[in-house]
Amino acid sequence: WFQCARPRPHVFPERGEARARNMPAPAPGLPPRDDFQWPAFVGPTSRVITKAADWQEEGILLPHEVLRWLHQQIREVLECFDPEEPGQDWKLPLFFNWLERYYIATVHHHHAAEENIYHPAILAKGGTLPEKITVDHEEILKRVELCPSFRVKISEEGAKAVEELKAHMTQLIDLVDEHLAEEEAAYPAALRSCAMSEADHQRVIEQILLGLGLEGNKVFLPPIVYTMHAWAGKERADAFVNSLPPPIRLAYNRCWMPDFVKNSTDVLAALKGTEPFEPMPPGCACVVM
Repeated sequence: WFQCARPRPHVFPERGEARARNMPAPAPGLPPRDDFQWPAFVGPTSRVITKAADWQEEGILLPHEVLRWLHQQIREVLECFDPEEPGQDWKLPLFFNWLERYYIATVHHHHAAEENIYHPAILAKGGTLPEKITVDHEEILKRVELCPSFRVKISEEGAKAVEELKAHMTQLIDLVDEHLAEEEAAYPAALRSCAMSEADHQRVIEQILLGLGLEGNKVFLPPIVYTMHAWAGKERADAFVNSLPPPIRLAYNRCWMPDFVKNSTDVLAALKGTEPFEPMPPGCACVVM
């Protein structure tokens, strides 16, 4: 998937690119606000790749570490998810709005990129991949598509449906985590055995980035950088941000990262507490379009 510190294609129109060049973007790694803290470096959470040895291993960690971080956040939120308790009904729309925008969208983007771009590219270079990866994708997406239905079910059935949601999400997360581990063994092995070079791989990654579009990048890039601080360290995360095309880097710094903090990390923190929370989209100074 994404690789660290590689040039990225420009996905904005030329006039947006020119404007971006004329506007100084914040330095990479600059916190979006004073009370924000990047996660401390702890290394990869993967049980297969405990330390990336080469580009074949590093590439898959970027999206996978995001998914495992999302899973950990969901587990923690569900421990105190009690929208049926007095004064806690605000959690129901807040959780499902976040789930649909950040988790479900991320899973769809990731699996679509693998099936439609990444797998064909590896196979075209003579690589082989376990059929189980595609079979698992189909099963995972079926279960993911069931998640939003619990919003109405909880409204109608109450506490019983809350417990069903928790069981469903726990089983889904366990399934996806196991799937990620299998991919982290299969993809590097396939890349090493086929004729794909690092340059070839980077071109594939550029296709994936372009395929995300603006909204996909807005959702996916901030948690990639956020989790990269934890598994690869600040220096690597800053290098990754510096490698983005100027218009993408400008949008990331001025719009997408502040939006991620306000509407994802702040929302998650609120869902783990008891005080009602109303997300407020931050102001945006981007003029790259």
